[in-house]
Amino acid sequence: MAIVNGEENQAAGAQNLLAFLKTKYTKIDNLAVELNGEIITSQQMNTTIIQPADHLEIIAFVGGG
Repeated sequence: MAIVNGEENQAAGAQNLLAFLKTKYTKIDNLAVELNGEIITSQQMNTTIIQPADHLEIIAFVGGG
């Protein structure tokens, strides 16, 4: 079971990172993703498969005034 932002997440395991992000976020172009301590670029998201032992940190950038 993968860990996402410090919590166990069964849905995250053994699937494409981009597909997982699209199920959780309506807008993914403002996300920063760290997988097991390494930053994942937007180009890598489609080819990265989440493994059950992975640790993901996902941060959404929000603009404001």
